Amino acid sequence: MKRICQIVAATGLILVSSLVFAAFQGSMTSAQIQAEVKAELAKGTSLASIAKAALAAGIDAGNLTSAVLLSGADSAGTVGAVIGAGGNVDSVVAAALGAGVPASVVQTAAVGAGANATVVASAIANFSSPLALRGIGGTPGATGTSAGGGGSASSR
Repeated sequence: MKRICQIVAATGLILVSSLVFAAFQGSMTSAQIQAEVKAELAKGTSLASIAKAALAAGIDAGNLTSAVLLSGADSAGTVGAVIGAGGNVDSVVAAALGAGVPASVVQTAAVGAGANATVVASAIANFSSPLALRGIGGTPGATGTSAGGGGSASSR
């Protein structure tokens, strides 16, 4: 009887796992990935299971990280889950930083998930924010030395 229960439990686990894996497809758009992530989170699927399923289906690690973050998932949990599932460290770090996750959170979560600290530090150092690429500013959330105002009165 004990053996039958083990077989039933294993079969159920395989069935549930295959349903999560079947939901993601490598050809999905960012909006489709985000919708699927939200649906899986609503079902109570763990971030680790979502990351494994999406990466196994061929979803890019950076796109997955962005979609999970946009779905409202915990920043550190997202970075840790995607890297822990085998996601490319550079892609995950860039997506997280691009979404405004603080570098310290990214560093701690990535290293905690098993990424090499030197690789993570290099990815953080090499990150250029979308604003910096447009010549608007540097790191997201960074403040400059001047907030405007001040100066002299106009002579007009």
